[in-house]
Amino acid sequence: MHDYDVKPPRNPRNKGNVNDFEVYTPDWIDLTKVIPYSQPWLWDKVIPFQTCTLLAGYGGIGKSTFLMFLAAHVTNGIKFNCCGEDVLFSQGSVILLSAEDREDTHILPNLLAVNANISQIHLIKSTIGTISKKVKFLELDKEIHILENKIIQLGNVKLIIIDPISYFTGETKDHVQVEVANFIQQLNDLARKYNLAIILSKHLRKKSGKQTVSSLVDEVGGSAAWVNTPRQSFAFMRHPTDKEKILMFHLKVNIAKQTTTAFCYTIEEDQIISNGIPIKATKLVWADHLENIGIEEAVNKETFEQSKLCQAEEIIYQHLKINGVTSIEKLRDVCKQVSISQRTCQRAYLHLEKEVAISRAKGNCKTHLELVDGWDGAK
Repeated sequence: MHDYDVKPPRNPRNKGNVNDFEVYTPDWIDLTKVIPYSQPWLWDKVIPFQTCTLLAGYGGIGKSTFLMFLAAHVTNGIKFNCCGEDVLFSQGSVILLSAEDREDTHILPNLLAVNANISQIHLIKSTIGTISKKVKFLELDKEIHILENKIIQLGNVKLIIIDPISYFTGETKDHVQVEVANFIQQLNDLARKYNLAIILSKHLRKKSGKQTVSSLVDEVGGSAAWVNTPRQSFAFMRHPTDKEKILMFHLKVNIAKQTTTAFCYTIEEDQIISNGIPIKATKLVWADHLENIGIEEAVNKETFEQSKLCQAEEIIYQHLKINGVTSIEKLRDVCKQVSISQRTCQRAYLHLEKEVAISRAKGNCKTHLELVDGWDGAK
């Protein structure tokens, strides 16, 4: 045994009646001996150190490509621009637990496509029985010491990615809140002990085309503890009107400010060369600005359309206020610059004109639109 090996904890499930004689004593915390400090971050206000972050999205939406991007930039120390802001991670090693993607056709090509330092990425999929030679996924509810041993051995781990987490929970009941919370708390304790970040990837429930979603939090499979126990939770959705765009929202925030904008990226095809042979890969490309859309708008089509309509009305009003009479073509161009469609722009303008017509018919005071200097409608 190496001097860095941590012995596995006793497993009550294999010890018969251990719970009949085990006694738990309170772990009181003396706050007078606690030293307060600011929350440390791998990615400021996005991925925290010393705790878990949950990423949830439908299968095939591009979460794994996002995770490979993170792993690459933790290992290569290269600055990148995300939606108009430069980001630089603390450089170190990454431990990757992956259950669904093949290492030779997917994981490695996609890591190489974004210049990952492969020697600093340590991949594990399964464990092998010493006697039976049976292969099974790592069961973190009772084999978390395997992760800890690797962290100690490597010495500079900054990030652990578990994709998806549901394959590595062992006998933890996915729908039982206290079991899920205790399971995640073990990971939180590990992250805090070694000052690293842990990302848990999870699928959203599949839904039919006729189903609507009232709350995306409720669509995360299993217990609500999957969302509530991690200190940061994000959801991934396709843009309501541009399916090439993938949006990343704050799903639930515990240690940062809730936002009404979304990170945005696309996934592009790429290739690497291995032994002179081109190999297909994919890579993440960030948008140059945040998308001005909230999570409820992205989930609910009616809410999204109403939000865009209100936004278009305000843009038209402000433009007319500054520039006076303007052609409808010009107004469409102005709206297009903030991703508002021509149809929505037209609807917004007609709605404003209707307000004016109703006001005049009733002999009311002038509307805010009529008060614009030189208002006579768009020509």
